[in-house]
Amino acid sequence: MTETAQRGFYVVYLVAPDGSRTFLSLEQGTTEIYDRVGGRRYLEVLEDTATRDVGLLAREDIDGLITGPVDLDGTTTMTRGYQAGNILAIEYGRGEVPDEEVLATDLTRLLVLYTALVEARDQVQADEGDAEDPSGVESGIEAKRYRWHRRAERSPSLARDAKQIHGSRCQVQACGKRLVDLYGEVGDGYIEAHHLTPFADLDGRPTELDPATDFAVVCPDCHRMIHRRREPYTLAEARRGLVQLASARYVAIQIEQGLRGGRVAQRDRGSR
Repeated sequence: MTETAQRGFYVVYLVAPDGSRTFLSLEQGTTEIYDRVGGRRYLEVLEDTATRDVGLLAREDIDGLITGPVDLDGTTTMTRGYQAGNILAIEYGRGEVPDEEVLATDLTRLLVLYTALVEARDQVQADEGDAEDPSGVESGIEAKRYRWHRRAERSPSLARDAKQIHGSRCQVQACGKRLVDLYGEVGDGYIEAHHLTPFADLDGRPTELDPATDFAVVCPDCHRMIHRRREPYTLAEARRGLVQLASARYVAIQIEQGLRGGRVAQRDRGSR
């Protein structure tokens, strides 16, 4: 799900400054790469990433599409980035723009390829261990649903909005900690967003999510435990687990105190 033209990748129309040509492009976010690697390397990184993405789409229908940089006669930093950041494109020359039906077909084709690239990149992340599957998650549609679920949690804008709405205190009630209380200033405002819809219930990639109702905020410890099993624990289940743990600790403390008291009493009797 693309939320900004500054990061990730998206489908866009690019028009040359003189209007001589227009490209329908599967394009990368230039600003993100420029900010990450700087002006000396951003064009190289954009081109390398585009080459990798074309490889990820090798099994898709990309015949006849422009791969790699497009020519926009660009001189500015951003325009040169748009040129280098093209993954796949269709070119329309001046006076050669097709009718609406063809334009709609071309747009649908690029959107299908966009969806395929999302899935392919997700799979690469999963293979590299970036998305650790919980115990019991199998391959195929189940693993795909799990990646949808985790990708929703990693959405920068949704996570930010969820934190603004819910605050920075863990919403697992038996936990309720704020990291600022544990770590001071470095933990101020830090919390993780958790997507509440179980991934097994997802019929497709979630595209319309409400940070107020579809997300909760939880501390990193609780978040890891919630995802420890095939079907993530609910907040209520996580709370019960903490309550049971606290009860077990309380009983252990009471037993230990009782044993200590018994040993003290025995020493007292022995000293008389």
